[in-house]
Amino acid sequence: MTIQSIFIMVLNLTYCVIIPWFLYYAYRQYKANRSAAGQIRVYDPARLNPHKLLLVVTLLYVSTIVVLWLLYMFKVSHVIEDHWFSYVFMLVLPVVANHDRVLMYIGEYGISQEGNVIPWEFISYYEFGKLNTVTNRLLLEIHTKDNVIRGLLPSESQEEIRQFLEENKIQSKPA
Repeated sequence: MTIQSIFIMVLNLTYCVIIPWFLYYAYRQYKANRSAAGQIRVYDPARLNPHKLLLVVTLLYVSTIVVLWLLYMFKVSHVIEDHWFSYVFMLVLPVVANHDRVLMYIGEYGISQEGNVIPWEFISYYEFGKLNTVTNRLLLEIHTKDNVIRGLLPSESQEEIRQFLEENKIQSKPA
């Protein structure tokens, strides 16, 4: 086995791992959405996938393949010809984007975030940010005793969430 064949084998395996890895996270998000029926969803404001290791592996893979294609086009190396997925490598790029990932659910017991429930007693206050007219979403900041949770909320849900938070005696930002 040459170094070139090992390199190509690693590229092939990387491509075969990225897609199921992404689908695993998508399935976990799907299960969380089904179990949180009737709760208010607050979306993640990040543009990139929040799973850092998956993001880094995907970006390294794509940049490596782009470099190999450039070397092939300039007739420096023909290594790319051995890679099984050299023509469809761009199909992994949607993995990089954040696909309306739900950051937290607001329900009757408190705020559920990544399997943890923050009870209403730990929440200090909330604040609405600017409306993004393109996506029609508001920025929502919820301040707890220890940290700040930021998320995007559909503008239609603003009154519903304000009423829900005030029912639980959570006030808006103090002056």
